[in-house]
Amino acid sequence: MTKKTVFKGSAAIGNSGIKRHFKNAEPWQPLFELVWNGFDAAASFVSVDVAENEMHGLERVVVLDDGDGIEFDALNDTFGSFNDSAKRTNLSLKGEHGRGRLAFHMICRNASWFTRCNGVDAVIYVAEPTIKDFEGRLLEGAEQNADLLRQGKGTLVELTDFTGALPELDALREKFSVEFGWYLAVHPEKQVVLNGVTIQIPEHEAFQKEIATDDAIFQAQVIRWEQRPTSEKSYGNPAQF
Repeated sequence: MTKKTVFKGSAAIGNSGIKRHFKNAEPWQPLFELVWNGFDAAASFVSVDVAENEMHGLERVVVLDDGDGIEFDALNDTFGSFNDSAKRTNLSLKGEHGRGRLAFHMICRNASWFTRCNGVDAVIYVAEPTIKDFEGRLLEGAEQNADLLRQGKGTLVELTDFTGALPELDALREKFSVEFGWYLAVHPEKQVVLNGVTIQIPEHEAFQKEIATDDAIFQAQVIRWEQRPTSEKSYGNPAQF
């Protein structure tokens, strides 16, 4: 595969069908989905930077993770799937349905995924008017984002040409805290940062409980929240000894 390789494809669903899946979603949901995709790719750190123009309108949103990146040779299994993600067999992954990456159309027209995976640099483009279609190409090293080159792997998603709005940063941080707090509590080695400020875990109480069965002992972590997390119905971190 040469550095000039261009790959085009389409998800196996129409543009209107994709958009129907997000008709009841909140405008900040696209950012949540991109952060979850980073964690699904084994990221330990995900940063979100929201930039405004002089009129305080959205200019650019960048979501950067230090995960494993996107395999350019397998774009049909990622961008070509919808409601049938390659992650569906792993219940520990958030993006098992393979559709969250396309939620961006709710707030903007264009999304670009710059990625470095196994030493291969690439970019994938999707535009809102024809959201089922994607185009990817390999990059020369000098074309790649400097943060990805420095990390050695990961993905940077850039959203542009905005049609919607997001809450003020303080309110947005609160929503991130409620969305990701349970995950950050269970995985203290993980971090989410919004415009340079680390997302905090909401107020909670944590308990450890030992559960014995006939042939095994489990150490369970139970978390009681002041405010119910938004994205999961149950939370635990069991470990067998």
